Amino acid sequence: MTFKYVYAILAVIVLIVGPLLFCFFTHREVTELGGVAYYVAPWGDDENPGTFEKPFRTIQKAVSVMKPGDTCYIRGGRYHEEVVINGLIGTEEHPITFMAYPGEKVILDGTEPINGSWEKYNGSIYKTKLTKDIWQLFVNGEMMISARWPNAFWHDGSIWDREKHWGWGNESLDTDGHIYDVPHDGVDLAATGKSFKGAIAILNVGKWKTWARFVKEHEAGSNHFTYDPVGEGYKPVDHYYFLECHLNLLDAEKEWFYDVDTKTLYLWPPGGENPANMDVRGKTQSYAFNIEGSSHIRIKGLNFFATTFRIYGSRNIIVEDCNLTYASYSKRMLRDLSNPEITIAEEVHNFTLRNCIIAYTDGPAIYVVSGRNVTIENCLFHDIDYSCVYMLDGQSAHTIRARDVVGFTFRRNTVHTTGGASVLGISASDISGIGKADRLIEYNHFYNYGLLQRDGAAVQVAPSCAYGIIVRYNWCHDAHDQKYGVRFDGKYEKGIYGTHGLMHHNVAWNIKNIGLRPKGDYHQIYNNLAFNCTYPDIVIRAVGGGMTHSITRNNIAERISGYNRDPNYPIPGVHSNNWQGDIRTQLRDPDNWDFRPKPGAEIIDAGYIIPGITDGYLGSAPDIGPYEYGAISYWIPGRREMKASTPIPPNGAKNVKKDADLMWLEGYKAVSHDVYFGTDRDAVAKADHNSKEYKGNQTNNIFDPGPLEPGKTYYWRIDVITESGTIIKGDVWSFTVENA
Repeated sequence: MTFKYVYAILAVIVLIVGPLLFCFFTHREVTELGGVAYYVAPWGDDENPGTFEKPFRTIQKAVSVMKPGDTCYIRGGRYHEEVVINGLIGTEEHPITFMAYPGEKVILDGTEPINGSWEKYNGSIYKTKLTKDIWQLFVNGEMMISARWPNAFWHDGSIWDREKHWGWGNESLDTDGHIYDVPHDGVDLAATGKSFKGAIAILNVGKWKTWARFVKEHEAGSNHFTYDPVGEGYKPVDHYYFLECHLNLLDAEKEWFYDVDTKTLYLWPPGGENPANMDVRGKTQSYAFNIEGSSHIRIKGLNFFATTFRIYGSRNIIVEDCNLTYASYSKRMLRDLSNPEITIAEEVHNFTLRNCIIAYTDGPAIYVVSGRNVTIENCLFHDIDYSCVYMLDGQSAHTIRARDVVGFTFRRNTVHTTGGASVLGISASDISGIGKADRLIEYNHFYNYGLLQRDGAAVQVAPSCAYGIIVRYNWCHDAHDQKYGVRFDGKYEKGIYGTHGLMHHNVAWNIKNIGLRPKGDYHQIYNNLAFNCTYPDIVIRAVGGGMTHSITRNNIAERISGYNRDPNYPIPGVHSNNWQGDIRTQLRDPDNWDFRPKPGAEIIDAGYIIPGITDGYLGSAPDIGPYEYGAISYWIPGRREMKASTPIPPNGAKNVKKDADLMWLEGYKAVSHDVYFGTDRDAVAKADHNSKEYKGNQTNNIFDPGPLEPGKTYYWRIDVITESGTIIKGDVWSFTVENA
């Protein structure tokens, strides 16, 4: 045998055995994906080999050595670093994973402690000098409010109350660049007796658009001020504003101000106590993960505090089981009026955000800009965007936006308490659109949205993105200020209109405008329910042209019309088998979220058979509306939590019907549920399988408790059973039966 063949054989042996020898001699673990397990810990050292016994100190160090199939286990603790992942390439079979070590809490922290000495400035206000700029402040984990007028706070929800905690402009006197205050509810600019020249004005003077501008001129005791005009988008009506980021505005507990010129931090701490005795932290970082030009990366089980992630030009990225609190915040305190640095994925292919929470932001929850095959599922978004100044393409304040995304799925998410006009905005940068893109919006729960701007919708689809979109099995309710539930946009009279959208099995109620409003043409509107809306509950927009080739069938509402200003305006296009009137004569208990047909209702078996839409109906024909009489399960939209959630009747409900069923949203990855029911709260809370309150285990989510006594209060609990047999104990819910 020649030496070259010996060398070849040795080379093959080294390639095969080498990694195993490396793992053996370094005590290195091999992951289930065939890669190497690296460890990072706050007590580690980047000179260590990254083993469990000798972990790295930083995640960035792990990034520098990881290969396909490797996993970085991050031990419990706080990490303040911006991890840059650039050009890190995994494979489908061997992705690269960054995850919390099982059972330990990892916090990626965008703040740093402020440990300098404090001194009294004035009254309960303290001050200290900083060596590093900050643009958000926390005390004992609670976010402080940028000094503002009128005062508003997170802890009492007043930050979302535009009527009482914003200033009002005088529409008869205001011009673009000049606001005249209208006193109301004790809110009076002139009565402050202070000058706010140099402050920042948050100006909602464009209905669904809001701008940040410096106050150019304002005199103490004056009821008006000037600012640089906002230009296009300014509206002469509906003016609201607040002022922030000025020392003269600091007049309440939990407010703060930072003078960027002198690097002096001013704080009225909770309780007026010396901040030296508190955990005071300032935001100094926008992104904990900055991923670019990478593929097959997984981020799992991490907590982001006052920081978030940015993904650019990457493929096959999964962010899963992560909590992002105070994810984004503006730099206005640093005199920077540019857009906040938000959670964003740009130019991404195959991006998934799954089972995550994003909450408490100044700026949108997440924007996905340009990409293919994007999925956002089983996520919770709440308390999103209290200033609404973020703009993209001249449009502001969508809570979640997908622009120029082909293949977009938004499934089983819950979104509530948002400031921006629209919750989910689907758009394209060019009116020609991006073709018959695959877009699916299903099983989402939207409520208490659009609090700080007018117009907008829970689901707002631009004309360029209607073709082929499916919006189904969603709930939209309790929306404010001229809001819609689901809206297909378009201006038919200008030749700009969406076509060929499908809207079915949605429920919209308590909407201060219109529940469902498709505009355009060639749309299909089936089996929806809408009620308690300001205008006709469903408007098949005919005025101005349009919808003449659309089909509207099997819908139930108090009012269905072709025009929002006229409930009797003819419905355009093909329409049949719709029901209008008092929906409470047809549905079991819509005020307590039971939207099923009641026995003997006219809508039972009165629908039109629509292949692919009404398949699986019971009886001689489909029912009108989104729920089928006699179904053994009840679809409930929204994020599935580890516990059972969304009880029906709602927790604490009054006047529940005597024949009510108990229904719930199943637990995340549950295989079945144990049902407990009784009249004693403590007994239900403590009950087990041997208790009389135990009513059995079931795989469907409807339980019939039998006849209920008028005026009596009942308690119930649903425990989740997982595939592994783990029992996740549920909360105790209650309801009271009507007296009649």
